[in-house]
Amino acid sequence: MKFVCIEKTFLTAPNFQGNDEVVDAFQSYPDKIVPFVWVNPALDDVEKKLNHYINEEGFMGIKMQPLFDAFVADVDVGAGDDAADLLLLFAAEGAADGVSCQAGLLLSGIIVSCR
Repeated sequence: MKFVCIEKTFLTAPNFQGNDEVVDAFQSYPDKIVPFVWVNPALDDVEKKLNHYINEEGFMGIKMQPLFDAFVADVDVGAGDDAADLLLLFAAEGAADGVSCQAGLLLSGIIVSCR
């Protein structure tokens, strides 16, 4: 990265099951990597996964890939919430706890950036 003058990079797993690989990379290069957790609301316990990776591992963002993981942003993830609402709620709760979060719905996915 130094050779091509890249100071930091955003890193996400190649799929929603590979987040521990990002943990390993982030622990090895914490000053070079901004880690994002990939969640799949159709198959993950989203709240548990977000709490683990954001609060315990220090990840700084959330990635969802509706087209890749075959769900729609308004898929029910329990308690009457849909995937987009859950991430927006997570961002709002983080802001209430003093964590700066921004959420965005993109054509290719849903991104929440925290810290």
